[in-house]
Amino acid sequence: MSKVKELTIKDKYTGEVLDTIPADTPESVREKIKEVSKHEYLLKKMDFFERAELLSKYASKLRFNKGELKDLIVAEGGLPIKYSEWELSIVTQGFKFCDWYWPFLEDKPLTSIEGDQLARIRYMPHGLATCVSPRNTPISLPLYQLGANYLVGNGAIVKPSTACPLTMLKAYSMMEDMELPGLEALNIVIAPGEWAVDEFLSSPLVKTIMTITASHTAKDILVRYAKILKKTVDKSMGVTMYTQPFKNFFFECAGNDAGIVMDDVNLEQVAKWNCMASFTNSGQQCFSMKRIIVHKDIYDEYIELLIKEVENLKYGDPRDPDTDIGPLGSRRILMMMEVMVEDAKKYDVKIYTGAEKVDTGKD
Repeated sequence: MSKVKELTIKDKYTGEVLDTIPADTPESVREKIKEVSKHEYLLKKMDFFERAELLSKYASKLRFNKGELKDLIVAEGGLPIKYSEWELSIVTQGFKFCDWYWPFLEDKPLTSIEGDQLARIRYMPHGLATCVSPRNTPISLPLYQLGANYLVGNGAIVKPSTACPLTMLKAYSMMEDMELPGLEALNIVIAPGEWAVDEFLSSPLVKTIMTITASHTAKDILVRYAKILKKTVDKSMGVTMYTQPFKNFFFECAGNDAGIVMDDVNLEQVAKWNCMASFTNSGQQCFSMKRIIVHKDIYDEYIELLIKEVENLKYGDPRDPDTDIGPLGSRRILMMMEVMVEDAKKYDVKIYTGAEKVDTGKD
């Protein structure tokens, strides 16, 4: 188990140290789980519309402070400034109009074929949710997880990526500044996922695990959960029973997203869209386009247009408004890309442009 007591966060482009922050320990994580669970009743004292209105007010506070937040997103996340605006707007717009979700949550009558009302469907909060978010989105995904649980009345703990926790810590401090009602039922954990997730899985107070990650990591979480469940087996009654209740799991996993180009489209426009879909945030989005399937009759023409769009992309300092591609999230990812390119060459893949590593020599 990690004994890291503090984390040093660096600028993804310059390598400059942005801050050194204390890291959670297993003991502090357990204490935060207890405290959030103990204060969940504060959320239940408010109705849906009260919580929605508070999130709307919080969205305004985020917008008023968007300059500082954007600077953090660019520095620790490496996102080009043009995309940091987009990432921040995802949560500000979502929180501003979150009352729109009420029809999905209101009680609904359950009727028979004859039209008689037999019962009602009532939506109840699941309970304390622990949420793990990735490093490619320093604010939109972790804050969405926190806000979504607040909206429906669940206590929540968010663990942002240890590669970029400063933006989320700043966003949380803004909740403290406005004295957000029910804030005691929300918290942040700063810790490596390797052991923090095990703390979430093993706690009987945690009812839901939400994670946005690779499919391999999601599978690993389920395997680890199975091992924890196995330790709770009770055979005292002559049958196998497990004393820990099932948790709810919500996984959003990256896929192998494809673009399909048919022969009846505006190729110039599609090439531009496909380029944007492939290289937004240096291609480090879960929904980034990973492969493109093109109709054989327009293949050559499309390739020429796509190469033109790709070669017009500007890479470099993410603070430059014209930059399209900033730094990758880590040196490990750069190495993975290099290995994938070299592997492709073994299969006689034709390389039209690029395939050269740009290495600053910094972390």
